Amino acid sequence: REVLAWYREDGYALSGDSAPDADHLSVEISFLALLCEKEAAAWSVDDAQEAERLRGRQADFLSLHPGAWVSLLRERAIMLTASPYYRSLFEFTEHYLSMEASHLPKARISS
Repeated sequence: REVLAWYREDGYALSGDSAPDADHLSVEISFLALLCEKEAAAWSVDDAQEAERLRGRQADFLSLHPGAWVSLLRERAIMLTASPYYRSLFEFTEHYLSMEASHLPKARISS
């Protein structure tokens, strides 16, 4: 799976039983957090080139993975549940990813 190649390339290891869930939204957001941590570490040692490379990786991953389908997930969740909790959770998640995308070069969230 393509998402596993992304994880390997950036040293993100899934523990044993997590591999089948590699494309789960929570795993993808956790991977984005790792990229953010690496970016922060690069900035902390004044490595602007590495920090910008990592920002590009974040933008590409966000656009190709959770950003490509989070809106559809939210729409389906709203159709399938009357629970205000899940509706709010998916609306928040989509909003959060959109906000992150707005701070990254060339990142996009499909609607």
